[in-house]
Amino acid sequence: SIYAIEATYTALIGNCAGAREAAHRALATDRSAVTVPQAALGMALCGDGPAALKEMERVAAEQPMNTLVTQVFLPEVKAAIALSQRHYDDVARILEPAAAYPLVSKLPQLLGAASLEARHPEQAVNDYRPCLRYRGATVGEGAGGGQAPDYALCLLGTARAQAQFDKTAAAKSYQQLLEIWKHADTDFALANDAKRELAALGK
Repeated sequence: SIYAIEATYTALIGNCAGAREAAHRALATDRSAVTVPQAALGMALCGDGPAALKEMERVAAEQPMNTLVTQVFLPEVKAAIALSQRHYDDVARILEPAAAYPLVSKLPQLLGAASLEARHPEQAVNDYRPCLRYRGATVGEGAGGGQAPDYALCLLGTARAQAQFDKTAAAKSYQQLLEIWKHADTDFALANDAKRELAALGK
């Protein structure tokens, strides 16, 4: 579902009003394993944890032999809930079942965000690295990601982490990111944030 994908990416860029709307539209038309994981992840990232978990646990109960559902998508939703509740140290433990599936999950984004929020910037860089290594290979890349697909989001997280201990590397990452976003809409908040953060490195 395009709405379900939109829910995840809109949540990842911090637009929770848009993410909730997209998730509800997605679930109004389909509540299967095709749609629920992305919609639920968007909801969970934006603080709608109980509803998201209820939907995801229902799908997992219906498809107990579906590895992606039980080992990747359900842990992702639980990790997103922990992240939204600021239980950063729980995120890696929750995501352990999904560790073998970085290219079919949002594992790098969730781990990286948790490490960044917990003020472990060097760990955050390591967490984001798989997402940067295989540009365009991750599920959903370019399909609803709009101006902020997985690679760009991971690069932004990497730059923000590097800024805390290696400003030269951070500047390079920000410049690479802004090259990707050079045609972004003028009101695209993340691109504008990245420009300000790059400028601040030189102060």
